[in-house]
Amino acid sequence: MGKPFAVIVVAAVLAAGCGRGPEPMALEEYRDAVVAASTTHRGQVDAFQATFERELPLLIKRLERDLEVGDAGSEAAYARGALDETKNATANLLAKVGDADARYRDALDRLVPPTELADAHEALVGALDVAVAGLAGTLDAITKADSFPALDAALGGSVYTDAQPRVVAACETLQQQLRDLGLGGDLGCRRAVGVAEPAP
Repeated sequence: MGKPFAVIVVAAVLAAGCGRGPEPMALEEYRDAVVAASTTHRGQVDAFQATFERELPLLIKRLERDLEVGDAGSEAAYARGALDETKNATANLLAKVGDADARYRDALDRLVPPTELADAHEALVGALDVAVAGLAGTLDAITKADSFPALDAALGGSVYTDAQPRVVAACETLQQQLRDLGLGGDLGCRRAVGVAEPAP
């Protein structure tokens, strides 16, 4: 004898339920989570940038103690030292910012956005993913730079740098959609990422 119809229906419902993913977050819950992740990321990047801007000039200043203006050898040594210090400081900054970008991306990726915000959310996660993936090549190009123009080119022509406008645009789109829904929330989009410029 076959199973009762009611049992079959219940079994089918349970099976369908087991195949579903997590439910989308409520709008306010999602807003709070995104703002918290963005604030954490922004604070980390701002701290890294501030350290870079404070310490690199001091490192260059120390090199000036041994500089003898008019002495070709001394000036060449100063130029090499300034380039090396700038390369090291820039690579260190970008490595830290890249790690922060990866943590930010992962924090966002763990969220299940409301349906109304799903596309904007995925666009931001995708933009951050491109930036993070492009960082290794940027760091390699910095290491190989043998002049300030080469360092400038390594930064300006990198996948990581090229991804920054996309990250900012995706962030601003998500922030505007939150505001359009009356939720507010500051994602700090203009400070979402930090890219060092070589010292003059």
